[in-house]
Amino acid sequence: MKIVPFSEVACAILHDSYQPLDMDMILAAVQHFAPEFGLGKMVEVRGKSENVALAIVRLNDYHMVRVEIAHMAEPLEMDGFLPALELPLNRLMFPEVEEVIRRHRAYTIITVRKGESRTVMARLTNEREAEELMSAAPELFNYTTAEEAKRAKLLCNALTRIVLDQQPATLVHWMAHHRLLRPEQFIELRGDDALLLLDMNPQLFSSNPSLKEDAPLGCVLVTSHFLVGKIVVFDEAPVPLGWMMERLHGFLSYCLERGELIGDGETFADEDGDWVMLVRHVPPKGPEHPGEVHLKLLYSREHNIDVRGEIARGGTTGMKESDTASPAVSAGAAQSAQPMQLAQAEAAGTAPAQGGAPARQTVPGVGAAAPGSVSAVGSFGTADVGERPGLGRHAMPSTPAGASSHPDREMLHGAVKPEKEERPEGNWLQTLAASLGISETMAGILVGVFTFVFLARLIPPLLHG
Repeated sequence: MKIVPFSEVACAILHDSYQPLDMDMILAAVQHFAPEFGLGKMVEVRGKSENVALAIVRLNDYHMVRVEIAHMAEPLEMDGFLPALELPLNRLMFPEVEEVIRRHRAYTIITVRKGESRTVMARLTNEREAEELMSAAPELFNYTTAEEAKRAKLLCNALTRIVLDQQPATLVHWMAHHRLLRPEQFIELRGDDALLLLDMNPQLFSSNPSLKEDAPLGCVLVTSHFLVGKIVVFDEAPVPLGWMMERLHGFLSYCLERGELIGDGETFADEDGDWVMLVRHVPPKGPEHPGEVHLKLLYSREHNIDVRGEIARGGTTGMKESDTASPAVSAGAAQSAQPMQLAQAEAAGTAPAQGGAPARQTVPGVGAAAPGSVSAVGSFGTADVGERPGLGRHAMPSTPAGASSHPDREMLHGAVKPEKEERPEGNWLQTLAASLGISETMAGILVGVFTFVFLARLIPPLLHG
């Protein structure tokens, strides 16, 4: 799947004090994991010192990856964290994050860069020739597909865990998607969903500043163009935020599994028809805007929503631009704190559906869960694409009857709590996850998101800022 090109996957790890890293162990991990993740079988160590290590991974004569590890006894500038600090979710899940950044005295940065760096290229030729070469063959210097970007992320993720195992850390900055996490939060993200949960960075919006209990909310995944090539937006709907996040996660998982976006004008639904969403593609709004994919909820049996008749009368191609309006999200705002090259998004997805339902096709299961499992948000098991009786649309298995896969706001705000003696000491999040039927990691994410909704009611400008 084509994505908005970017040149590197990077992760910064902050430490309150400096202790030397075992660079030999880290380089050995590069030599082990790079072939395993499909980045290349030829690994060459180019340099190593107490503070810096560099390895080159080659897939062939043209495609290579530079793996750089820098471990320094000095703090990073606050400017590099500003894009992440501007996102409310990071502050709400990590309230003391700014204090942690200010007090750190050492850092480790792991960078998995596609091709040679601009600096090295300029040394080999000159600045002008380097620029021309990098422009003429962007695929040699940028990750341009979701598949190769995932390989680089897997390696960066594995090396980050090795650093966290070696010495104490206070913060992990997953830079490509502006995520700020405590080390223990990062370590808990394991399994097939780990990278996707790291890469999902939601920002909420609403046209109703009062944010009453039934006020509609919308959500923008602000860095999703680095995942699927376009910015993904869930249009405003009067549904619980947890339910919305599950559908967004399922949509991304589904599209990544099939290797392309669901086409403009097609629908995305569960196999039993309990909910149906219309997928609309919005063209780029400027030369550096990648375009958007909007999910518009047409039907939800659980929430008593049904606007399918209205859409049918108006025609799926006759929707106004205001029907898919969302806050402006520029491609530049989603760049990494490290220099990251952005280009106009290449066309992603399929052509609009012509004359009815898409052809039947089947794809492998998404995630490792059994069909219908809600052990982790988005792990929906076997997913079918195509036409079922009365359901000519992209479908995924529904949640089993009686299983709650989206807690209500009241519970997540603390109005409903287990008795103290029933809660495992020191792990309230585990108890919450068990009571909701979701993974502990997703419970933490939902707590942060719902806390944001709660605060946004008190401070409306925070929601619209």
